[in-house]
Amino acid sequence: MLSEREKMIGARLRAFRELLQIPRTKFALSIGCGSEQIAAYESGRARLPYRVFNGISKRYNLYPGWLNDGTGTPQIKDSYNEVDFIDKIPRHVLFTEIYDQYLASQIAKNREDAKKDAITGINLIQGWLTVLNDKTIPDKDREEIRRIVADPLEKFAQMLKKHEGLRCAADNALLKVMAESQNKDLTEDSPKGNNSPVKSELEKLIARVKRLASRPGAKAELARVLKVAPARVTEWLTDDREKRKEPGGHYTLELLHWVEQQERQK
Repeated sequence: MLSEREKMIGARLRAFRELLQIPRTKFALSIGCGSEQIAAYESGRARLPYRVFNGISKRYNLYPGWLNDGTGTPQIKDSYNEVDFIDKIPRHVLFTEIYDQYLASQIAKNREDAKKDAITGINLIQGWLTVLNDKTIPDKDREEIRRIVADPLEKFAQMLKKHEGLRCAADNALLKVMAESQNKDLTEDSPKGNNSPVKSELEKLIARVKRLASRPGAKAELARVLKVAPARVTEWLTDDREKRKEPGGHYTLELLHWVEQQERQK
C-alpha cells in the first residue's frame, strides 16, 4: 500500500505532465521510460524512483520541492544540487528517500534564502515606485529614472518569478513598477477587463473556474475532486478581495486540470 504522500506525488506528477500538455506516451518516450510505468506512478499504483524523477527534472525542470509537497512553483531551473549523491544511489531508490536524505534540508535553505531575497527586492521595487509617483520630481528627472530602471526591473522580474511563496506578491509589486517604468497606468483603479495587462494568469484561471462553477452543484463537485472543504473553494472564488485566498501550486494545477476537463465536455 502506498502512503498518502506517495499518492499525492503521483497526482502532482500527472498534473505537471498535463500542465505541459504532453500525452503520456510522448512524455514517457522523452525520458526513456515506459508509458505504463508513468501511468502507474501517476495513478498511485507504484512509487516514483529517483532516477525517473531525475530524467523528468533534467528534461522539463520539474522542481523536487513542489513535487514533494505542492509548495511553490512546479518548474524551476537549476534550483538544487545533486552532485553529492547522484552517482552513489542504486537505480531503484525512491524519490522520497533521496528527498528526505539529501534534498529536504537544501530546499528548506533555498526557500528561506529566496524568501529573504524576494522581500528585499519587493521593498526595493516599492521604493522605486514611490520615487516614480513623487509629483514633486520634475518630469525630465522622472523620465531619466524610468530609463535607468527599465532594464534592471526586467531582469529582476525574471528572478522573482523563480522564488517560491512570494511569486504573487512579487508580481503585484512588479506590475506597478513596470507600468511606471513604461509610463503606463496599471494601478488598482485601472480597468480589469480581459485585455488589461494587470490580469495575471492565475486570475484568468480563477475566472474560468468561476464561470464553470456557477452551475448548480458544480462548486461542491469541484471540492470533492480536489478533496477540500467547499469553504476552501469559496475562498478562492469570492469577489471579496479581503476574504479571497489564492490556491497553492498543487491546487492551481488541479484547478487547471478540472477546468480543461469541463471545457472539453462542452
